[in-house]
Formats: sequence, structure tokens, C-alpha cells
Amino acid sequence: MWVIENSVPVKFAFLYLFGLLVLERLINTFSSKTPRQKAKKRFQETFFFILLAVYLSIVFLSAVSFFLNKETNLLISLAGAVLLASGILCRRVAIRSLNDCWSPFIEIKEKQRYVRAGIYRYLKHPYYLAVILELAGFSLICNAFWVLALVFLIQIPLLLVRIYFENRILRIYGKRMGFYP
Repeated sequence: MWVIENSVPVKFAFLYLFGLLVLERLINTFSSKTPRQKAKKRFQETFFFILLAVYLSIVFLSAVSFFLNKETNLLISLAGAVLLASGILCRRVAIRSLNDCWSPFIEIKEKQRYVRAGIYRYLKHPYYLAVILELAGFSLICNAFWVLALVFLIQIPLLLVRIYFENRILRIYGKRMGFYP
């Protein structure tokens, strides 16, 4: 009842969704409507590109898995769509809450401040939660359960390492610059 065959029209619709997701993610990551500040210090720039490569690889592997599957469970795909939409919304809210302090890199900017407003009032790292929700959602949309395992085995540990470095840098430089409690 909830299973459909992955016919050519279904595959083309999926390919369209896949393209939109990747395009939205790249545009949202590399373009900002807020004015850019000059960074005083930038850390772990290479690590960002590793995270981005893993993110895009997981999305790509999910898409490949979808094309190799003969059938798709619509109920699982619907649950994945809800997770994906929640992740995209969470990411956009996190970026908007940070405003000009947001950057895809770990960096200290000239007019840096510690943000405790918006979603950051409730979560310390909503952007990273958004990444996990997006990847889990896309994997479920594709019924790519083995790729979902990669999210937990590769992406989450990498995000935890980034969180560790980000917290450490905020603690050290934030106290020096007077914006970290």
C-alpha cells in the first residue's frame, strides 16, 4: 500500500528534488544577505571543506541508492521529508539568529558577540542539529538506510569534533575580547 515502484517519472521528480536540495544548501552556505565582517582569526578552514564534502557525499550516495532501489516506501519517505524540511528551517533560523556573526568557518570577527537570542536561547548548536536532520531526512526520503548509518558513523562524529574546536576557540578568544561569559 505505501510502496511504489521507482518508475522513470518518479526518478525524474526525485532528480529535480535532489538538484534543488544541493543548490539550496550551497547557495545558503556561501551567500549571505548580511554584511560581511573582516575576520580577526580563522580556524580549521580545511575542516569545513571536509564536512561539506562528507555532507555532499551522503546526499549523493542517498540519491544513488534511490536510483538503485526498485521500490520506495512512501511512509518512510514522508517521515524523511518532514525531517529534511525541519532541518532546512532550523538551519535558516540559526543563520538568521546569528546574523552577521554567522560564517561557514570557525572564526572570530572584528565585531564578534556571543548570541543568546532566537533559537540560540534554547539550543547551543542548532546549525549542527539542522545538518543532522537534513542528512537523516534525505537518506530516509531515498530509503537509503545504509547511508543513514553513515550519517551516524561519519557526519555526527565530525560535527562533534567541530563543536569541540568551536567551543574551545569561543572560550579562549571570547574571554580575551570580552564577549564570552
